[in-house]
Amino acid sequence: MENWSIETKEMIQDLQTLIRIRSVEGEAEPGMPFGSGPAAALEEALRICDRLGFRTENMDGYAGFAEFGEGEEVVGILAHLDVVPEGDGWEFAPYEAHISDGKIFGRGTIDDKGPAVAALYGMKRVLDSGISLNRRVRMIFGTNEETGWGGINYYVEKEGGVTCGFTPDGAFPLIHGEKGIMDVKFSQTFPQREMGIEILSLDGGNAVNMVPDAATAILGGDGVEAWIQAIQKEVGEDSPFKLESQGEVWSIKRIGKSAHGSTPEVGENAISHLIDFLVQHGIQDPCLNSYMELIGLETDGDSFGCKMSDAYGALTFNVGLLHYEKSEASFCVNIRYPISVSEELVWQVMQSHASVEKGWEAEKYSHLAPIYREKNDPLVQTLMDVYREVTGDVESEPFTIGGGTYARAMDNVVAFGPGLMGSDKLAHQPNEYIAIEEMIALAEIYEKAITKLAK
Repeated sequence: MENWSIETKEMIQDLQTLIRIRSVEGEAEPGMPFGSGPAAALEEALRICDRLGFRTENMDGYAGFAEFGEGEEVVGILAHLDVVPEGDGWEFAPYEAHISDGKIFGRGTIDDKGPAVAALYGMKRVLDSGISLNRRVRMIFGTNEETGWGGINYYVEKEGGVTCGFTPDGAFPLIHGEKGIMDVKFSQTFPQREMGIEILSLDGGNAVNMVPDAATAILGGDGVEAWIQAIQKEVGEDSPFKLESQGEVWSIKRIGKSAHGSTPEVGENAISHLIDFLVQHGIQDPCLNSYMELIGLETDGDSFGCKMSDAYGALTFNVGLLHYEKSEASFCVNIRYPISVSEELVWQVMQSHASVEKGWEAEKYSHLAPIYREKNDPLVQTLMDVYREVTGDVESEPFTIGGGTYARAMDNVVAFGPGLMGSDKLAHQPNEYIAIEEMIALAEIYEKAITKLAK
């Protein structure tokens, strides 16, 4: 770190401090509505903000903010401090904040702690400049963006919206539209019956908005030893399968490849691949058969009856969680549907196929409506001008995504960065990182953006 400025060193150290807090949502405790991890991250972020000279407030553990300036109008920077579970396959420990080859590795480095810290230092530069502003500048920290938005919704209920702003939780040059997001749980009880090989349990996934990187089935019953012997040649050391004897039963684990739930096609869904392998190798089970008929290895919802698209993108379909034991089965799906399509249509086609035809009871437990702003919108144009000025990139255009950001939480907010150096592609994956040079560039971009929006 000897070649970096004092400011950059402090920025790195502050990010490392936050990364070392495992801020995955947990059980609620007094004053900690989303568990001890997110609460600790919020407290530490506000301590950093106090040190940097901002006014701060902790809003009952749900959210917090840091601000400077005066006036009724507010420029908001909306970030989140919670993270998805770490999953497997890390080269460096996910909460060590290890630095290698000019990159900081760890869960949350790019989504969203790294960009939040960079934006915070952009704010600090504006504060220290003494420039005259017409609006207050406020960074708002949410604490359960990955799991339900209770934190940011609590903030909006208490404080309202902002005049304009951005969230550093998307990509550059700018995101001017986001697909609708729907999380649905499907459940069914299957009749018990005598069979040679039994699925005693099958579990997979870490979060509904992650492509599961592992799934495990426990097999028992007559014939299981012979079945294991028959498949052993296919599940050697170089295969993605792991076999383990557990007395009279066997476990078979399938390793997949994690990815963000909005891009399931770039991952490898361990749940789907495990079920496909079991069915293809003769395991007869009504739950597994139903799963293959409805989903199989697809990520577009075709067999589920909800394949659709518009000019801004196609529907994506990710099974993020599954649990099957003693005839009780459930799986949770994260769907990103096209901007021009109604929530009602997606819900109707899913229910008609899965519930009416296949007997799965559907429960919609989370929904975010799509958002869209025209490219000539003043906020979009202002931030695009900043991006082009700093990067020299005059060719790239705003685009739409399947991801969901805090731009949905308030009016006149868009997702603006990060991802200058490709690190955004590792959100929700192992070996997530942010390049230190990118953090330096982000601080400059956000400094200029804050100045233009607040003047």
